[in-house]
Amino acid sequence: MLLDATAPRTRRAILAAALGAAAATVASALGRPLPVTAANGDYVRVGDSFTGSGPTTLTNTVTDPGSILVADAIRGVSTIGSGVYGRSTSNNGVYGRSTSGCGVLGVSSASAGVTGTSTDSLGIIGATQNGTKGGILGMSIGDGTGLAGHTYSGSPGGEIPDAPAKTGVYGAAHQAGGVGGYFTCASDGTALKVVGKATFDRAGRLKIAAGRSEAIKTLAGVTTSSVVVATMQTHRTGNYVAAVVPHAGYFTIHLGKALTANTYVSYFVLN
Repeated sequence: MLLDATAPRTRRAILAAALGAAAATVASALGRPLPVTAANGDYVRVGDSFTGSGPTTLTNTVTDPGSILVADAIRGVSTIGSGVYGRSTSNNGVYGRSTSGCGVLGVSSASAGVTGTSTDSLGIIGATQNGTKGGILGMSIGDGTGLAGHTYSGSPGGEIPDAPAKTGVYGAAHQAGGVGGYFTCASDGTALKVVGKATFDRAGRLKIAAGRSEAIKTLAGVTTSSVVVATMQTHRTGNYVAAVVPHAGYFTIHLGKALTANTYVSYFVLN
């Protein structure tokens, strides 16, 4: 039997059609991701960017100490880039705070655990409140370097040089006039305290042959304003270091009189 397309539809037919359309819409929505927007309260979808006017907080309520591997609130994993990247135009790029553990913990099996770089300020700032572990803690498991600091006039332009093995803290300035390590304190404090041996590459011993009353030591960086200290390391009755005169690139140690036998004299260049 042929149907008349122009015949009026009954109320029951209209309701059935509307319900069918609504069910199809719901099924379609459940079968695909929600649309991406950039407003507060929206869902976060992988691979998209979002902007909000307040912080986003993720809390993990795991408290079982045996489940530490699943207790992280946020994990970032990348095969070639940064696992977690933080950026700010006027404040900290990444801020970490803990009441019992490390504020920020970085671990690497082949490179630096934590790297901080700045173009006009400090690369890394660490602070502790009444703590005894230090604002910044650097540890090396094995024969590496616990904490290394480098400064350059511009971009390093390649691999950062390796630090000495078995070294707790290493500082290096790779530009003219730079300072590898700078320490300061209040007028009644101590800027540098060394417990144990100290080694200086601008200190050493000279052998002055018998019959001579002076010795010349060539050393790069010495100027006419350098402070050089020298003392005799071999006892020679009646003889002594009369003066140490610095020159450009060397200094001269003058004795009180000519030696009667070979004698050792030690020196220390302070600047």
